[in-house]
Amino acid sequence: MLTAAEIFYDNGFDSFCFTDSFEALLSSTEASYLSITDAAQKKIKDHLQNSDSFTGVQIIVEPTSTLKAKYRIELVESTVAGSI
Repeated sequence: MLTAAEIFYDNGFDSFCFTDSFEALLSSTEASYLSITDAAQKKIKDHLQNSDSFTGVQIIVEPTSTLKAKYRIELVESTVAGSI
């Protein structure tokens, strides 16, 4: 029987980590955890440049269970202090 690590590695994941919960994962989040494609970056920049009120992007993470979450982005008028 394969371990979870072996299954991840066999499916192209060469680095990964385990966490107790999404809350534990998010509490230690840094900018290095986030990546964005060039196409997505261009689309977001276009929206921000064409808007008079939006100045940033907020990533919303809504846990649906201890192992899953829904992710979405929202354009915001002002960023929260301490935002990345």
